[in-house]
Amino acid sequence: MLGAMLGGHPEAICPPEAQFIIDCMPASNLSAAVDANAVLDDIQRHWRFRVWPFNLEGRPETATMSYRNVIEWVVAQYAIAHERPAPKVWIDQSILVRHIWKLLQLFPDARFIHLVRDGRAVAASIIPLRWGPKGVLSAARHWIEHLAHGFAAEATLGADRIIRVHYEGILAEPEATMKRISSFLGIEFCPAMLIPAGLALPAHTRHQHTLIGGPLDSKRIDAWRHSLTKREIEIYEAVAGDLLSLLGYELSSGRAQPPSRVETVGLTLTEWLIRFSNRIPFRVRNAAAMQRS
Repeated sequence: MLGAMLGGHPEAICPPEAQFIIDCMPASNLSAAVDANAVLDDIQRHWRFRVWPFNLEGRPETATMSYRNVIEWVVAQYAIAHERPAPKVWIDQSILVRHIWKLLQLFPDARFIHLVRDGRAVAASIIPLRWGPKGVLSAARHWIEHLAHGFAAEATLGADRIIRVHYEGILAEPEATMKRISSFLGIEFCPAMLIPAGLALPAHTRHQHTLIGGPLDSKRIDAWRHSLTKREIEIYEAVAGDLLSLLGYELSSGRAQPPSRVETVGLTLTEWLIRFSNRIPFRVRNAAAMQRS
């Protein structure tokens, strides 16, 4: 959602998720020249790039360049294809919080937005998907782990390099929040940033981003209360309640009871079965999406 809002700025471009940046990265000496064609071949074979709504045509004029320059060339071609030939800002909305250090080695001038959302809402959103945690227990641990990387980055990089933004703040006060982000990024705020329409979604993820393109809906803030059961909320708060409170999120349970051994085994077994059952349709769907791309 935030990527789509930032991508609405006339001087910005927001491509789909680009985990291939990390996966195709050289093992060492990122400033050294690489074979641009070989790197581009690797990128084009990567499943995440193959589902982009974009066909990469041609090759850069220079056969050897730095890995960073190759990535920036790909983004520039994407921007041209989407009628943003010279964007001032490139928004990478990939979930790469665990790789901030690697990204800094590649893009030392990058700025980071640490987007924080109520973990219970994250659980309600991610559990139904075919990827990620499949139960509140693993969803709570997943949330804590990712926040840890974000907090470490905040403590290390400083306020001029990273900014924390709350999802709920975007929905409750979109203009004030987007003006704050714009100032941090060094771009002028414009009303187009209040509508999440600046992102072309790949066909294979469009079903899980049904709100992209439409108006912001503040009801999404508390939608998790109706998506999770009372016991699921209690288990989540038993695991991550202290961190929820630290971030200003009010707890629903007075004294949350952690999962019993039986519940823990049941949740773990259920998650394993769901992951196993999702494996084949997930691969089939991604293969079909790649063929369509």
